[in-house]
Amino acid sequence: MLHIGRDPGNDSLGVFIPLLRQLREYRLRYKQLARHGDSAEESAEADARQASCKILINSFYGYSGFSGARFGDGELAAEVTRRGRELLQALIDELSRQGATILEADTDGIYLSTPEYFDQAEPWLAKAARMRILRYILTAIVSRFR
Repeated sequence: MLHIGRDPGNDSLGVFIPLLRQLREYRLRYKQLARHGDSAEESAEADARQASCKILINSFYGYSGFSGARFGDGELAAEVTRRGRELLQALIDELSRQGATILEADTDGIYLSTPEYFDQAEPWLAKAARMRILRYILTAIVSRFR
């Protein structure tokens, strides 16, 4: 939704996107703190906070798709869904080109198998990183929406 950069049509105050952006900033800050906290307790609290922010962020999309909601905007929700599908399909296509067999794919992730690296995923992931699969795909997706 942030990449689309459009508030829902009935957001007369223009608060939807700024609030979503602020929640993302909080989440990223807490996520970093969860990884590098001074103590296990601090890391655990930060992880709980980032998870809460994630739920709130995800709810913005769902809320926009509900026609009875204050910020309901079916067109905006449909555009988010369309872009998500395109990104997922681009990832599936590229991973398949790299020799992976896609076992399952949804918004939570892509589960795959590679015969060559079946017992050792790390070399395949390193190969994928070297080939910059995600950068390639994201560049293709971003350029499509400019």
